[in-house]
Amino acid sequence: MFKLFALTLLGILSYHDYQTDKNQHIKAKITNSIILVVFTLMYSESFRYILWMTRNFDKARARWAVPIGFISGELHFMINLIQSITATLLMYFLFTTIKRKESGRIWAMRLIPVLAFTETIAFYRGWISEGNDSFTDRFLAITIGCGIFGSLSIAIINIYKSIYMDDFFNRRNLKQEEGKTDYNNQ
Repeated sequence: MFKLFALTLLGILSYHDYQTDKNQHIKAKITNSIILVVFTLMYSESFRYILWMTRNFDKARARWAVPIGFISGELHFMINLIQSITATLLMYFLFTTIKRKESGRIWAMRLIPVLAFTETIAFYRGWISEGNDSFTDRFLAITIGCGIFGSLSIAIINIYKSIYMDDFFNRRNLKQEEGKTDYNNQ
């Protein structure tokens, strides 16, 4: 239910902001929207999960504080908590990118690698918990997880660092409105 609310809010806010420079920055608007929708679908319920963990601390510990592979149970629990907090913060900062806040873009680029690391550990946990506990399986799980989540992290950061996204966030290269004179080109 919260995902539907978050996606609806995302759509409404994006529509209103994107009207300010209609027919401009199309590539950046589409790219930012895709990133926002994907992260909203994946992490919009992270705040609710944190609340569940605090209310049901013993259940959360029983579920996550289990050693798997070379990672201790306590470390798994801490990584899960870090992942939930990071995802919640990332959702907040990504939603601020709708209004093109530079701080939202910068914090998103800082939090995405942390989330990529925790997702790699979650991938490892899922792979090893299915009974594939040999050294080869451990190595493959970490390598594939780092490859997938590291590549996605680098790609998203490079997108947010690109010139077209910089122009979009700083509202540069806007066409002059009709009836206004461009004094720089006279």
